Amino acid sequence: AGLATTEIVVPIYTPAWVDAYGDPDRYVNITRLVPRNNAVPLSYSLMMIKAEGTASAPIVMDVDGQVRWVGNANLTAANSMFYQNAMYVGYQATLHRVSLDGRTQAIRRYTDNPKFSSFHHNFDPGKDGMLTEVTTSKDIESTIVELGTDGSVIRTFDFAKIIADDMRAYGDNPNLFVRRGLDWFHSNSAFYWPEKNSLIVSSRENFVIAINYTTQKIQWILGDTSKLWYRFGSLRRYALALSSRSTAPMGQHTASITSSGKLLLFDNGHQARIQIPAGKGRRGAVVRQYSINTDNMTADESWTFINKTEIASSICSSAYEYQGSYLVDYSAEYDASRPYLYVRLVGVTADKKVAFDYRIKHGWDAGWNAIPIDWSNLVFQ
Repeated sequence: AGLATTEIVVPIYTPAWVDAYGDPDRYVNITRLVPRNNAVPLSYSLMMIKAEGTASAPIVMDVDGQVRWVGNANLTAANSMFYQNAMYVGYQATLHRVSLDGRTQAIRRYTDNPKFSSFHHNFDPGKDGMLTEVTTSKDIESTIVELGTDGSVIRTFDFAKIIADDMRAYGDNPNLFVRRGLDWFHSNSAFYWPEKNSLIVSSRENFVIAINYTTQKIQWILGDTSKLWYRFGSLRRYALALSSRSTAPMGQHTASITSSGKLLLFDNGHQARIQIPAGKGRRGAVVRQYSINTDNMTADESWTFINKTEIASSICSSAYEYQGSYLVDYSAEYDASRPYLYVRLVGVTADKKVAFDYRIKHGWDAGWNAIPIDWSNLVFQ
């Protein structure tokens, strides 16, 4: 016999939320440049906004621009992700779990074995846990650590060592590129690519780099060849050849793999800030998607999105795909009065139809990154 089900509707009344840290209405009174167009279908209905300019981080907003959930751990933290039915947030050197029902827990503080000075930038999905970006006592923003939900360390990827060892074995002097003590790498996202057993990492100062997840050997590099890295034969031999219609990213953020196996990233078009030569640089921000062929070491820009009104967003920002739809976060929209004035959230389809375009006041710290999340089939035990 089949199971009988009964649907019960229970109203839950809550007071209006006020962001007590910063502007109290910046997430509530957003500007709808393009209100939600229901004639343009999207595969997601919720987006997680990562911000360090609020003690309510992270913030979940629906595609109509309404706030639906906020963190209550009183953490002004940019790095977080939704993983296994909870929010995980890195604040300074402590990993926190924030349950959807409001319970919070400090899971582990990394003061020894291993010792981190701080988490930074993003949390991303790894092979067996969460890929977290950390700064250590020796290296600034060039170490990725995969953590379990209990705070245990599963794997460590030390890019200062990985790159230096490879350059040295080839005969190059790594000290001319791996400039320890400086922010020479500046990782801002990492992603596991199961089909290739690869770790994909965005290094703002240099390139997008792929390494073997098991051996940690370099597989390929995609980046602007006018930057410092291309002057070294050890690194140049991993460079993907671009098709004639393709453009290499500069200062990119949020490198990820789409549901169709493409490399997606937000191309800020900005020069390096530490490495010299810094690259040529471009003003407008572009979302680029590449088909990567690891057999012949080529990259083809297969999809590109530029907002109808071109937007400059030189820092932070993100672009993610979910089941064929995209969410773009221009987190540092430039205004003639001053830079980094607004966050722009744009929902767009694969055929480049805009489903919504929202503006939030106060720039990158109000939403440096935004990603679609799916809460349609949550299961709690």
